[in-house]
Amino acid sequence: MLTLLPGALGARILITVICAVWFGLPLAALLGQLGVIRSTVSLKPGRLALSGELLRAKKDALPALTPTDLRHAFVTHDGKRFTKREAIHELSRPGAEASFVLRKSSLHIRPAVTPAPGSRPKGYSLVRPWTSPPWLWWSWAGTCLVVTTSLWRSRWRNTCIVEMQTGWQAATQAFERVAFHPAALAAYAAATSATLAAANWQKLSAPYLVAEDGSIFIEDNLSYGIGSLVVPYAGYLHVLPRLIAWVGGIFPLHSQPAALVWITMGLVSVTFYFIGTWTSWAERIAVAAFFTFAPMGGYLMYSPTNLQWFTGLALALLAVHPAPRPAHVGGQIFLIVIASAAALSGPFAIITLPAMIWRAWHSRTRFDIILALSQVIAASTQMAVLTVTDYHPATPATAQGALLPWVADFALGLFGKPVAWSSGQAELWGTVLAGGLLLLLTSGLFFWKGGQPGRARFVWMLAFAALFAAAGWARSEGTSRSWLGGERYYVIPYALIVIALATLFSSRLRLLQGLAAVTLASMMPGLCATAPTAIRPPHWATQVQEIPPGGHGLIETYPPGDDQWSVFIVKDDDGKPLTGSEYLRARATCDTRSKRPGETK
Repeated sequence: MLTLLPGALGARILITVICAVWFGLPLAALLGQLGVIRSTVSLKPGRLALSGELLRAKKDALPALTPTDLRHAFVTHDGKRFTKREAIHELSRPGAEASFVLRKSSLHIRPAVTPAPGSRPKGYSLVRPWTSPPWLWWSWAGTCLVVTTSLWRSRWRNTCIVEMQTGWQAATQAFERVAFHPAALAAYAAATSATLAAANWQKLSAPYLVAEDGSIFIEDNLSYGIGSLVVPYAGYLHVLPRLIAWVGGIFPLHSQPAALVWITMGLVSVTFYFIGTWTSWAERIAVAAFFTFAPMGGYLMYSPTNLQWFTGLALALLAVHPAPRPAHVGGQIFLIVIASAAALSGPFAIITLPAMIWRAWHSRTRFDIILALSQVIAASTQMAVLTVTDYHPATPATAQGALLPWVADFALGLFGKPVAWSSGQAELWGTVLAGGLLLLLTSGLFFWKGGQPGRARFVWMLAFAALFAAAGWARSEGTSRSWLGGERYYVIPYALIVIALATLFSSRLRLLQGLAAVTLASMMPGLCATAPTAIRPPHWATQVQEIPPGGHGLIETYPPGDDQWSVFIVKDDDGKPLTGSEYLRARATCDTRSKRPGETK
């Protein structure tokens, strides 16, 4: 049939078939990992047992569940979705809403309508992300091989090669034309935000506070209001988290966790817009994939406390980008203001400041000089606070861990933790990986064939990755682990290494490009297969309602069972929470907690 078609038309049809086959299945698999494409497993009535008001799946009633399933799967009853996940103790509360608990080998459901005694439950299904079966990948590989071989042996071979080269050049030129257009940057930020939301939907559907979100930022907002902006914690200032808590204080107390989570999500989206401004398309895709697939979970994602790991990465990219100046004066002012706020929300400006000064010295433009001066002021402020503040760490000092196991674990963390290595295996393979990454990145320095600004930027990113990793090593005293432990200290160096690998695409050396592509592609399956720490936070709204008018109490947040992360709330006789001096007096007399971390009494 194709032999009857003109050469160019037949070649285009074959190219279309190849692209559809080659990209269609991986795209479907990716959408399945994100929970966009789903499959349904009917839960047979005979495989569910009624225990009081709860339904429990019998042994072997569930299929084998992956970490992606546990993250995105949900239960339906007669086609109606149960949108609420709960912990066991929340699920068993009297009067709890229809909800479910899903674990690796167990499922508990509180039905929307409790079945009558002796009746069998009907109409329940488990909706899980679609996973492509192995035979489909074999079919995909075989189809691609057959079509490609047929194409190569056909009379359209030379025509197809020309068509492919022409199409690739046209696509590359089109991407370069729109790479830094505001609409393209907004589309990138929106797409990245959507994938992050899909990967962390539990945090958005049932918002909760973690660590300092409540016990520091909400409490200090209740105590000082907008004045909390100048209150240091952990030795430095936190402008953005305190602004988020101040804006969230407008909302009723029972809905403040949701307000904080959604406001933080908006700021993360803005941060990704600026990250897109200072990166190429390859780097944008790499950093978006890393943040989507990395097992950060609800502890790191959309938390005001941990927003600094995103803004810190943006500061590092701003410092090394050769031309960050927006076209309009309004955009320049906004960038300087938002960069100053980010620098006053963590200690990262101290590390990125040398690159800011270096670029201002070389460019000598007014914008770069003003930006560098603003960063000097912010970094000096943070250093002064670090020097003056009498900071007492929340955890006692421990002996510094051995460096080699830490380096090995750091390298393995880039590829997730899907394999349960023994300590000896982890140290061996982690050392091999660390050596391979070091060799690859060093080769990029020696054999760089791209532009000189790109090489300088590459060097700065590697230097920042090393400095941020060293800071995490010192802060965690060499004992934290990359994922499922002290992961927040390694988000920025991990992201910088991922971006540096993507930067090798602009080196114009095919061997480096291929090795970087293989390394980046091999990271994603391990990151996907590493389940984030399971979080079952206490129910905030219920605890707020349990405090009577005129009473007070500690509202537990995550991590539960530790009063230092609880939020002290006092209500007046009308049931409204006290603020300002009244709240401070009540906290001084009624709060039964010991000294908060970073606070002196």
